[in-house]
Amino acid sequence: MGPRGVGKTTTARLIAKAFNCQKVQYQAGTSRDIIEPCNVCSSCVAITGGHALDVMEIDAASNTGVDHVREHIIDAIRFIPHASSFKVFIIDEVHMLSSSAFNALLKTLEEPPAHAVFILATTEIHKIPETIISRCQRFDFKRVPAKELVERLQILIKEEQVEVSDEVLYEIARHSDGCVRDAESLLGQILAIGEKTIGLKEASLVLPASNMLLVVDFAKVLLQKDAREAIRLLNTYIDQGVELSHFLEDLTAFLRTLLFVCLGGIEAAQETFQEEVQKQIVLLSQTTDSGFLTEAIERFLESRRLMKTDKIPQVSAEIAIMRLCVSQHTPHEQKKSLDIPSALESQSFLPVNKSAPSLSDNAVLSSPQENKEMIQTDKTIFDTVPVLNLEEVKEKWPQIFERLQEKHASLPLVLKAGELKNVQGNEVRVGFEYTFHVEMLNDHKHKHVIEDVLGSVLGSSSVRFSAIHQKVEADPETDQVVSKLLDAFGGSAI
Repeated sequence: MGPRGVGKTTTARLIAKAFNCQKVQYQAGTSRDIIEPCNVCSSCVAITGGHALDVMEIDAASNTGVDHVREHIIDAIRFIPHASSFKVFIIDEVHMLSSSAFNALLKTLEEPPAHAVFILATTEIHKIPETIISRCQRFDFKRVPAKELVERLQILIKEEQVEVSDEVLYEIARHSDGCVRDAESLLGQILAIGEKTIGLKEASLVLPASNMLLVVDFAKVLLQKDAREAIRLLNTYIDQGVELSHFLEDLTAFLRTLLFVCLGGIEAAQETFQEEVQKQIVLLSQTTDSGFLTEAIERFLESRRLMKTDKIPQVSAEIAIMRLCVSQHTPHEQKKSLDIPSALESQSFLPVNKSAPSLSDNAVLSSPQENKEMIQTDKTIFDTVPVLNLEEVKEKWPQIFERLQEKHASLPLVLKAGELKNVQGNEVRVGFEYTFHVEMLNDHKHKHVIEDVLGSVLGSSSVRFSAIHQKVEADPETDQVVSKLLDAFGGSAI
């Protein structure tokens, strides 16, 4: 028994060869240290080719009923082997057999003929009745470590005379999750590209578009609790074609390994990642703690579930980033946030005392120059909120159009149909007559492009854009004409 793709069925065929090899001449009841099939005799060649009459492979997943067991096993076992020493029955995915089929097989397994050998293969041992397990000799197969998988793949590419980078081989080993069959299948698809030298760029045609180096860069920013840069990186990866679900899956696996390393299990990194990534994991483990990593894993697992139903797939991941970065304040950040009121009180435009002074208390009014300095101070304190005004945006509007044309072909034409209405805080609002234009420009991707351009021209990365619907004011002369027609003919205007 064991996980899929680790060689259970292949081992069963090798055992069948060992029993029936004509050069070994295995005898029941004898003990030998090594029984190695020759792969040359007619019996070995027939088993290798899959046409040996005395080796029967049965797929229990497709044939679960008791009738099939009686017809192909119980009835067939009565006859002696045709050309070999033993008749071997290999039952793959044996846990899929029905209860009636197991009961029919039970007596045969308990008292098999001398010429019969049963080999049962399964991935779910807990589904097999104890009465069957107690009559078998059990061998457990395990997942193959990444290092051994890479060594196996290196042998294959050497035989194929193709050069494949170690980064690609480790990515294959990581995606195969210890399954040799999946690893060889992925390697075969990559070699089918036809290149003699294959790196990550060429392999991305087959492998999911997510690179562990990208995950490491993102994790560094996340552990620094830089929410703005982390969200920017996430959206940059998505724009570059990285599949969000695969990225979150790789990120969760990376954070899980990092958690194990924090707890003292460096072997977790050595078994999965190449040497360069292992060094990064060890360094990052010294800058974080298990509590933060546990919360991060929980939040990104939840994000991966929610993204399937969200209209904007990455929004749940962005919220997770914000919560992780905001909820974990450093002492310096807390002190800074607590010092803001005292900083405000120290400015000349706020009174030091709680009660406001009156003119009768000999209060000194500040001069226009002092007022200008106070406004500048206000900008310095609240530097995260840009002070924008409508005139400044109108003045730079042509420059914004030019920059937008360089990034997108159709957005400037749509934006030209609108009218710059106002600026509220850090939000630039443009009105449109048709709702189609509003919906198009408020789309997440288009809005992101416009906000990037506004930020670069206006000199602030926190500028936001919003398209709003506005009604077109009717011409007064047209209203008079409509009123006369209604008076003459009746009806109502729509």
